[in-house]
Amino acid sequence: MRSVRNYLVTASIMLVALVVAAALLILSQVESASQRQAEQQLLATTRALSLVVDGELKRYESILTALATSSEVSQQDWKRVDARARQLGLGPDAWLLVSDRSGRQLVNTALPAGAALPAGPPPEDMWRELDRGRSRVCNLSEGLIERQILCVDIASRASGSPPVALSIIMRPAQLERILKDQRVGRAYTTVIDRTGRIIWRNRDADRWIGKPATKDIRAALRTRSESVQQSKSLEGTPTLAAFSRSAYSGWTFLVAVPRADLGVQGTGLLSLSAGSAVLLIIMGALVGLFTARQVTRATKRLALSAAQIERGASPDFARTGLAEIDAAGLALQSAFNARKSTEERYRLIFEQTSDLILTADLDQIITDCNHSAAAAVGLSREEVIGKRIADFISESDYTRTTGMLQRKLDAGGTTKYDVQVRNKAGAWLFWEINSGLLFQDGAPIGLHVVGRDVTERKKAETRQQLLIDELNHRVKNTLAIVQALAQQSFKGGRPPAEERATFEARLSALAAAHNLLTNAAWESVSLSQVVETAMATVCGTELRRYHIAGPEVRLGPQAAVSFALALHELCTNAIKYGALSNDSGTISIRWHLEGSGDDPELLLVWTEKGGPAVQAPPKRGFGTRMIERALASDLNARVQISFEEHGVVCSLSAPVSSMSA
Repeated sequence: MRSVRNYLVTASIMLVALVVAAALLILSQVESASQRQAEQQLLATTRALSLVVDGELKRYESILTALATSSEVSQQDWKRVDARARQLGLGPDAWLLVSDRSGRQLVNTALPAGAALPAGPPPEDMWRELDRGRSRVCNLSEGLIERQILCVDIASRASGSPPVALSIIMRPAQLERILKDQRVGRAYTTVIDRTGRIIWRNRDADRWIGKPATKDIRAALRTRSESVQQSKSLEGTPTLAAFSRSAYSGWTFLVAVPRADLGVQGTGLLSLSAGSAVLLIIMGALVGLFTARQVTRATKRLALSAAQIERGASPDFARTGLAEIDAAGLALQSAFNARKSTEERYRLIFEQTSDLILTADLDQIITDCNHSAAAAVGLSREEVIGKRIADFISESDYTRTTGMLQRKLDAGGTTKYDVQVRNKAGAWLFWEINSGLLFQDGAPIGLHVVGRDVTERKKAETRQQLLIDELNHRVKNTLAIVQALAQQSFKGGRPPAEERATFEARLSALAAAHNLLTNAAWESVSLSQVVETAMATVCGTELRRYHIAGPEVRLGPQAAVSFALALHELCTNAIKYGALSNDSGTISIRWHLEGSGDDPELLLVWTEKGGPAVQAPPKRGFGTRMIERALASDLNARVQISFEEHGVVCSLSAPVSSMSA
């Protein structure tokens, strides 16, 4: 068996060839790594640009949503909307536009306040999108006062008013302001709308905005949402181009670097290897063993660095003195650092965003989540990972999400839906979900979920519907009461002026009761408030004319209205015929509770004294019938009106429980 020394001495000439071959192989690997690194960095840059622009467009949408729900828009007070919009600080290249379905402009902050607004038809596709209940990010369009514009649109549908479109319009130059802090170096940076036209470019923008993107890029956009490929710039410069399409706006962000700038270290290595080969051939026999030792040591260091990278650790590469090995080692170090920087950047976004983000495998087992998602369900990130999605949602929602996952596996795409999520305390939250598939080597391996907690919005919608239903109920009741008052007040047989005065007085009593209930948020009012309001309306400041006494009793809305109308009829009768028809008569209204059980009885007595002698009328009028029958019906009360010599006495008894309605 030959020794290593003898073998190396004998094989020194072959060693030179192997060293040269190894150097070429390493150069190829380094070039490939550099190419992949460049592609990853370009693609990461396009995604970052998309995130920045999407964030600003979503901010515009939030501004529009806030305006759409404001009182100024619901009241169609366009002057106040104009004044408020001018304080939004959108910048010199963006402004607010409000228009109706015909295209008539109602607000345009690009023009001086009060200026005449131009007219023109609305964009053909705007209302088609808005009528579907979605916001709209437009392609590059031609405006009425600007040749080239971009926009974000939403619709406002205030109750009882025709819908209007609220838009933030911007010049393409606004994109330059949004992206001014993004460093892209010598790269060509371009934003392309959904039709393939350029809407912004960092070089010669005035020349290229509105022009179509290059033919190969347009072809790629028809089949892929993001990619890296060899291309040429609009000026004809060979480039390495990466693009990524925003799922929110549909715009595509393209970054291209001249291929001449993608230099690879060690480009003169082949010539150096050839010269070294001649030298090694001459000196191979003398330095074979030394060379072998150096190469072996350097190769081991390089292999150790590669193994460290494979384990996810930072490569601890030390220079060996061999240029080829050092170049490869440093390239590996640079590639690892670049990958780590990209991963850290995306991890930071993942951890700090307020959106609720999680990933899961195809069995819907959670593989990762950010702190926002974990905190929303009251758990730590470690507690969430490994749990099933079914552990947090209802069985019906899990069946629905499983079906959506299967549709994505069959047809691709993303799904957007609302789902109820149960937190650690057992409370149900509402999440708005956007979900898509994760791929590895072209095959789906799981799904990503981005959610937003819309629980408060759902609660607000429920409260709003309850208020609408309650308002409808109360309006119907009020209209029924007004109808009855009108029918009884205008029955005929009396002068029209007297009938109108009677009707107006009854309406005033109804309005006074409504004012009390409005001040109490239509919850309940005290009986003493209802009595004092009715008597003050009749007697004014003459407190000596009436006496009120009784414990605290709460009346619901219906009971308060019934009492107010009954007291009005008694007061009206007292003014015309009873104790208030002279200067000395008085009225006593006293009540007390009888019974100590869960439902005591209210006993109320109206007593008139000091007025002219009274006698029972030959027939019962509306007021008397309303007091005796309406109170009996509304409050389950027993009512008795007697006409004593000293004045009218009205007695009422009713269970307290019947007065809460």
